[in-house]
Amino acid sequence: MTLPADSFELVVCASDAGRSFYQFTCPKCSGLVTKQASERVVTGLSARGVRVASLPMEALEDHAGPALTMDDLLDLSIALSKADVVAAALSATS
Repeated sequence: MTLPADSFELVVCASDAGRSFYQFTCPKCSGLVTKQASERVVTGLSARGVRVASLPMEALEDHAGPALTMDDLLDLSIALSKADVVAAALSATS
């Protein structure tokens, strides 16, 4: 089965080709299929009109510390809803 170019998402990492990938939704099972994209695959897909996106630089950053939890996100949401907390945070950074 051949899929049209707009069925694919191609993400390219300029600094590390091993992190480039493409993905599409399987027409039979509706599952998301993700595969590594070699330089040859990137060249072939882009030549066939698949839109190319760049991997955000944030994806390559080192991340230290524990992962955010739902409680962390709720605390942040509550803090941001209070104007005085936001103003204090903004004044501390300037």
